[in-house]
Amino acid sequence: MNKNLLVIGVMAVLGTGGMSVQAAVLNTGDLLSISAGIYDIDTGFVIAGSWMGGDANGNAVISSSEKVAVYPGTDGGVVMGMTQSPGEIDDWSYYSVAGGDYTTIAPTGGTTAGIDFTGWTVAWSSIPAINMGGGAWGAGYSNGVANFSWSGTYGDAYTLDYHATVPFNDPSGFGGVRFAWHLTGNVVAGSSSVPVPGAVWLFGSGLLGLMAAVKRKSV
Repeated sequence: MNKNLLVIGVMAVLGTGGMSVQAAVLNTGDLLSISAGIYDIDTGFVIAGSWMGGDANGNAVISSSEKVAVYPGTDGGVVMGMTQSPGEIDDWSYYSVAGGDYTTIAPTGGTTAGIDFTGWTVAWSSIPAINMGGGAWGAGYSNGVANFSWSGTYGDAYTLDYHATVPFNDPSGFGGVRFAWHLTGNVVAGSSSVPVPGAVWLFGSGLLGLMAAVKRKSV
């Protein structure tokens, strides 16, 4: 009976830990840091890190020649649960003209439902606001939702992929053009989050306490 109690207790704790990792919900203040895009010296194409690109030829594919490197902004990346201004998330250059992304609606979510990107907005050239919160394209993408992959452990790497289309009649001249973002980096815990290593420590302490209690009862 005591052994059964120990097994049940261990399974319960493991189940709780597993649920928290599988859900991998991001909290307000968590940072999706951005790893800068890296160009290949010989080809001039982005070969690693974060990038964005526009489907200039209309074939519904972002080719290597259509990608530009994305660099972290002053905040280092996307801050969850908060809106950010131009220059804080990232910066890049498209057609040799500087641009960047910002949010008018605070992004929320996690690995299960993705990240709410309905407020994703582009500032490019002299145009302060290009709404990129909709117009999903490609298999597996939904309007205003960025696909998000992460282990659930703070400090671990993530990947975020987002597809959107420039609204028709947009003053940028890119109305109807499909765009994509591929962001990579690490998830950094905000002040309101409890890092997973701490949760693991609590799990270990609880498990040891349970084992000690069962041993005392057995004796």
